[in-house]
Amino acid sequence: MFVEGIDVGGHQRVAYVEAVAEYVHGVLTPEQNALHNRLYNVVGLSIVGGPDPDIVLTAGEARQLAAALNHFADVVTGIDRPAPRYR
Repeated sequence: MFVEGIDVGGHQRVAYVEAVAEYVHGVLTPEQNALHNRLYNVVGLSIVGGPDPDIVLTAGEARQLAAALNHFADVVTGIDRPAPRYR
C-alpha cells in the first residue's frame, strides 16, 4: 500500500507500507535469532521506496500510529469540534 503526499518543500513524496514476515531457511545463530525475533511479523514503512523498510513497527506500534493519524486527520478536518448550535 502507498500514500502520496508532499513534503514541506512542496515536493511530492510517496510512503509505502507493507507487512513483513521474514522466512528463515536453516539454523540461526543466537545473534541472528534475536534480530529475527525483532523483525518477524512486523509492519514496514518506507519513505524512499527501497527494497527494505526505513522503519519497522510491531503490530501494536503500527496500531498506535494508525490511531494517531486518524486522530490528527479528525483534528485538521474539524470533525472533533462541537456541533454548531443554531437558535
